[in-house]
Amino acid sequence: MHLNPHMRDAARAAVFALFFAASAVVRAGGLHADNFDLRSMGTVINLVIWTGDDGSAAEAANAVFAEFRRIDLLMSSWRPDSDVSRINAAAGKPVKISGETIRVISSAQDM
Repeated sequence: MHLNPHMRDAARAAVFALFFAASAVVRAGGLHADNFDLRSMGTVINLVIWTGDDGSAAEAANAVFAEFRRIDLLMSSWRPDSDVSRINAAAGKPVKISGETIRVISSAQDM
């Protein structure tokens, strides 16, 4: 399976966040669940990190949510200023969008 650059970057961010949280657990010993919520792309994202270090878990959650916010700015149909919304509003007329959005749309058309 070939991942487009956008999906690969999102997967890397998620793996980094999980690694960061897991390394904190190994160092700390005791575990508990930290819950973090974000509203993005018309839904609520609930992230649960099992950790022994609340500060590291919060940093990891912030990294994951930063990626969601970045993608939301480009791809959300819930934001009138996103690339996707501007494409839809232009109804076939040319619109300047990011290279990442172009790659995602191109990959979707190839499926």
